[in-house]
Amino acid sequence: RDNPRYNKPTSQRTLTRYLHTLNNVFTYACKNRLISFNPCAFVTLPKCLPPKKRNALTMEEIGKIESLDHKAVLPALIMVYCGLRRGELTALQWADVDLQNKTITVNKAYDFKKKQLKSTKTVSGIRTVPIPEKLSDRLESARIGKKKTDYVICNDEGKMMTAAAWNNFLDGLTARTGIKFGWHMLRHTYA
Repeated sequence: RDNPRYNKPTSQRTLTRYLHTLNNVFTYACKNRLISFNPCAFVTLPKCLPPKKRNALTMEEIGKIESLDHKAVLPALIMVYCGLRRGELTALQWADVDLQNKTITVNKAYDFKKKQLKSTKTVSGIRTVPIPEKLSDRLESARIGKKKTDYVICNDEGKMMTAAAWNNFLDGLTARTGIKFGWHMLRHTYA
């Protein structure tokens, strides 16, 4: 059944949180003898909801991004052609990029909530990915222009990107291409 507020099904995670919250309220009421039994005690959630459809960009849309002259093009193409997550790309340093062997080693990520580096999302997230030729040339050019920073993608001061800076990058790309997408959709394009 659809959530009336959003006109789409409520996620399993949200339903679980609602049930736990209600269960805690009714358990408290039972302990304090305000009610005689907990009505949530026998509630079972549906096993699963239909999986969300993952969208990916078309080759034509990727071509639109490639043709732009914008500082957000390089991170977008790294996500498209190498499958990095935004946090992994934020933490990516030039030491992790081997242009000679055309590989990127992903071994860390940035946690935007805690504002610190962390290990990748999963153990299998630590990986080495190939760099396609068309991206290799762009990375080589970017490397020459960023000798004062360790980060592959950085702000104007050469420091690690913030969530706000990523949002500004995305706004610039979507405005110039006319394509509506999010950063993670670029990763789906890779997969």
